[in-house]
Amino acid sequence: MQIPKALLQCLHDRLGLNPTSINTQSLINGISQRMKACRCDDIQRYAQIVQNDRHEFLHLVEVIVVTETSFFRHPAAFQHLRQLAQQHGTDSPLRILCLPSSTGEEPYSVAMCLLQAGLAPETFSVDAVDVSSEALMRAQAGLFQQYSFRGAMVQSYMHYFSVTAQGYRIAPEVQQCVRFHQANILNDSRLLAMGRYPIIFCRNLMIYLHADARLEAAKTLTRMLEEGGTLFSGNAENSAVWHGYFQSQRIAMTFAMSHADPLTSTHRFAITPYQKPARPASVPPVTKSVAAVSPHYTLASVQQAANQGNTTAVIRQCEALLQRQPHTSELYFYLALAHESQGRATEAVKKLRQAVYLQPHYQDALQHLALLLDAQGELQAAQRVRQRLVTVREHGSN
Repeated sequence: MQIPKALLQCLHDRLGLNPTSINTQSLINGISQRMKACRCDDIQRYAQIVQNDRHEFLHLVEVIVVTETSFFRHPAAFQHLRQLAQQHGTDSPLRILCLPSSTGEEPYSVAMCLLQAGLAPETFSVDAVDVSSEALMRAQAGLFQQYSFRGAMVQSYMHYFSVTAQGYRIAPEVQQCVRFHQANILNDSRLLAMGRYPIIFCRNLMIYLHADARLEAAKTLTRMLEEGGTLFSGNAENSAVWHGYFQSQRIAMTFAMSHADPLTSTHRFAITPYQKPARPASVPPVTKSVAAVSPHYTLASVQQAANQGNTTAVIRQCEALLQRQPHTSELYFYLALAHESQGRATEAVKKLRQAVYLQPHYQDALQHLALLLDAQGELQAAQRVRQRLVTVREHGSN
């Protein structure tokens, strides 16, 4: 099926969708599904229907939006959220925005995290926003299947679920903390009316938007985030994706961002260069050897150091481990995140290339590499990486 340019342009303009960011076959399947529902066998005619009928446009959105999510993705972000919540004053309730909220796993994770941290339900609220009414209905139903429970962190929160014949049902005390809203980030009037938030979760949205839509989304969210607030972004969404409106807090593996400092930002994008500290003259240089590798360094210890924001330890441990495990792609990925956090984007790109060389289907590394190449102005190279990522997704490889 050849998708009409007019239909792609409609999705581009209204949804902000970057066609290269989505599985092509999924897009075709969604269009075919809606054509059948409309009893329309001419795709050109269907393109006209979508352009002229708002309801059909929304129906198409329902079947093509990406709803991949799970509870407590990137645990370090929730550890940081807990710290932020405990630092919040008692003068007013803590307000948190989750956008997009998809089928509810993320906003419910936020609510469970705060309840378990000891916050009373009346001391905070979570606003969950998504463009998909079907996703919102599923979220409000509060019923989840095993696939949503990937990762170890969620196991500490299973007491907030009851097992039923239909699946796992979220506890009412969690549900009452979350309010769901339907809105499109590119139509910001409804969002801006919701006010400002000290904490916003906007993870893995920007990677699906084209550059102009990312700019509009960044402008909207910078108005919605309170001064001194924290924006949690996706693991592949760096400062360049946010057009310089936000900058990393450099707390590793949290992907936490703050308002960019206008004094250090040129054309709304700047990365503070990392200055390598000078080695004191009295300290002799370290001689690398396989024997010098600390026996307690493991991939788990690297992840722990990353979760603690200790990028220096991440680099030290990864480099030591690579002496005896030179083909471990995850070590190169963590090295890349640490180097980027310290402002060495070029070195981060090198490490990501090594990661995907060793593991060609490494989706997180491919996503991050494409965005860093974008930031460096290597647009053709970034496009090739995105095409490779789409192929990996189409074939279901991890």
